[in-house]
Amino acid sequence: MEKTPISRLQEICAHNGLSPEYQLLSVEGVVHAPTFIYRVTVGEVSVSATGQSKKKAKHAVAKRAIETIIKDSDYQVENADIILEILKEQDMNDGNDVEVSEEVGDEEDDGTNPVGKLQEICMKRHWRPPLYKTVSEDGLPHERVFKMVCVIENMDFNETGVGKSKRLAKRRAAHLMIKRLKDENLADAEDVADKNNKSFDSTFFDNYIETKSSGKVIPAKQKIDNFYEHLKPELSDKLDELINGCVNTESVTEMGLTYDTDYLTVLLELTKLLDCTFKVLTVPQLSYSNLYQCMVHIIPNDISYSDLPVLTSWGSAEQLEDAKQTAAGNAIKLFSHMRGKQSLEKFVNEP
Repeated sequence: MEKTPISRLQEICAHNGLSPEYQLLSVEGVVHAPTFIYRVTVGEVSVSATGQSKKKAKHAVAKRAIETIIKDSDYQVENADIILEILKEQDMNDGNDVEVSEEVGDEEDDGTNPVGKLQEICMKRHWRPPLYKTVSEDGLPHERVFKMVCVIENMDFNETGVGKSKRLAKRRAAHLMIKRLKDENLADAEDVADKNNKSFDSTFFDNYIETKSSGKVIPAKQKIDNFYEHLKPELSDKLDELINGCVNTESVTEMGLTYDTDYLTVLLELTKLLDCTFKVLTVPQLSYSNLYQCMVHIIPNDISYSDLPVLTSWGSAEQLEDAKQTAAGNAIKLFSHMRGKQSLEKFVNEP
């Protein structure tokens, strides 16, 4: 069984020939939510702490006394560093709502407050500030559990934090939101910008691309033309079915805000038929009109194309998912145009 701060303090005192003296100083707050203030004196060390019950207050003051003895006194403590680490882990696991432990919470890798860190991320990206809303308050009057949700407007992301106080619940929600943004490669504007710049490899725009399989140098435009000229005829009906199912409707508007089709799913089916891969890139910054921006690249799986996209489309909207759908819808529409253009050129050039 894990030792409590009270039992650890007792061992330290015994090792140094001392005896801890606990004293209840006062009880403050309303009747249904009291705050107990305890003091403990160990030799020349005297500290105080608070808690929402006598037990929690005594544990808090014992913990503070141990930290003070180790850091600021000449008393002997075996395995002091290990004891401090254990006490820190107990704070994180127990989520005690006493005053001394409420400062712990979830911190980021750089030691910053997650609430402030999330605010900074939103400012860098020109997003609206995150919103926090208390969802529920449960538990007994002296042992409340708060749930708080963190929402970033214009995005479908929301994370819920739980804590013994609104402050801890808010920090937890912000910490989870930052983790979510990291998973989506949206946490740090500079890092994401660098990553996206690498995605726009120079070979995307070079006038000449070296063909890996043959060693020949072929102009990029010629390679793209070759792709559309050599589409398999047996795929024609399937491609028509996919394209006509969404492009030949009025659902694709200039901003792509109204549509009846999941264009990302259609684009996935389309690229599978073409033996290609499509990439959706989120632009790190909002547009001047405060819209989210996305790009779609369609890249053949054939190694000879060396990551050269045969089609690039753009989409923007007030919602991030709408921007992705718009870019995908525009990609399908542009592919239909490019395919039709090649068919027309073949017809005109035929003898």
